[in-house]
Amino acid sequence: MTVMSMGMGFSQRDWELAPQYKSPVSKPGVVVVDFEALSDMAKQEQADGAFRQTSDGTFAVAPLYVDDLPAAFYRINTSYPQFTPNHNTSRRETLVIVGGVLKLALNDVLRDEESDRSLNDTFYTGQVVELEDRPVSMQAIGLVDPASCLALALYRDRDVQVMTTLDL
Repeated sequence: MTVMSMGMGFSQRDWELAPQYKSPVSKPGVVVVDFEALSDMAKQEQADGAFRQTSDGTFAVAPLYVDDLPAAFYRINTSYPQFTPNHNTSRRETLVIVGGVLKLALNDVLRDEESDRSLNDTFYTGQVVELEDRPVSMQAIGLVDPASCLALALYRDRDVQVMTTLDL
């Protein structure tokens, strides 16, 4: 799979400059996530201006590689009850919540105010969500408003297992 053919909105130059995250333990077919290392990497990418932000400022993305997989940081900043604009996920996308609480609103089903206010489709730090060709909007949930969430999106062409350093 070439990153150019994936249609994720990043240029070839973006991928050439993307940082590389290496799992702390090498296991075939497994990505080991170190939340502290990824958070630090996201902070550095933010400082370097690598994040591309939506016009409303609620959603920003920055490319990276996780082991040999193309990936991206998703930074979600919303004020309740605000959601990000529609985001079309890739063909095979795995989201790992790195920090915060994330609510997904599935835009390919009927949404209403009640479902948007519920805690359905809410994910916490360390949880993994499989998405395949789904249009979603996202909301960061927290004790303070606006809330922020950091997620890691793995764009995969094969099945991978996600483990944390705590699972080892």
